[in-house]
Amino acid sequence: MYTAMLYLHSYLRWAVLLLGIYLVVRAWLARRDNGWEPLPARLKIFVLLFDIQAAVGVLLYAFFSPMVQSSMQDFGRAMQTPALRYWAVEHPTIMLISLILAHVAFFKVKRNADPGAQRRAVLVYLGIAVLLLLVLMPWPFAPAHRPLIRF
Repeated sequence: MYTAMLYLHSYLRWAVLLLGIYLVVRAWLARRDNGWEPLPARLKIFVLLFDIQAAVGVLLYAFFSPMVQSSMQDFGRAMQTPALRYWAVEHPTIMLISLILAHVAFFKVKRNADPGAQRRAVLVYLGIAVLLLLVLMPWPFAPAHRPLIRF
């Protein structure tokens, strides 16, 4: 079960990341020509995928991950080990903040009829969320690395 969840979590990260980058780039490009066309459907898909990603991550964190289980047995030691600290504290905390920011962007777009305000909400809130995703993903060069694509 752990392997299946890990694969799902790994592949979903790419869908979330790529769709998030697409939405932010669209909002950024629209700032010059005021060609912003609200993307509530795509933003809704992004938030839904991110929610699924987060749910799988919570299941991994709470029940399946041997790294997290090891960290919880001796939390003091885990805080002194960069890889264990990353999986026990840093990754889940920053990803939760990113998820909250994505939801804020969605609700700001949904509740505001002004295209300029919608574009700014996507740029600010979703932009920060995507930046946090990029920074705290377990890249192969990071101390708590994971492969880019699992086979």
